[in-house]
Amino acid sequence: MSETDRKTRKQRAQNRYIRLVYLDADNTKAVQKKTRDGSWGDAHIIETDGSDDAVSCTCPDWKLRKPDGGCYHQHAYNDWTFDEIVLASGKRIEL
Repeated sequence: MSETDRKTRKQRAQNRYIRLVYLDADNTKAVQKKTRDGSWGDAHIIETDGSDDAVSCTCPDWKLRKPDGGCYHQHAYNDWTFDEIVLASGKRIEL
């Protein structure tokens, strides 16, 4: 993967309205982006390693290509570029 592709994924993570969602009490985490029509897109589950860095994702980009540096969901998670967090209880925290 080229450095340009990596930068593009990182830029997408920084330029979209993205939220982190805790799906359950076990802290299963997912990343969602807001679509153009204002609804929330699919929640892609992030798997983390022992240092809490994202190491995999359920999105098509990660499943098909496994890009160096990760998909933009992983960039968003690792760089903590969220606009809001939703807890498993449903409580929303805007950042």
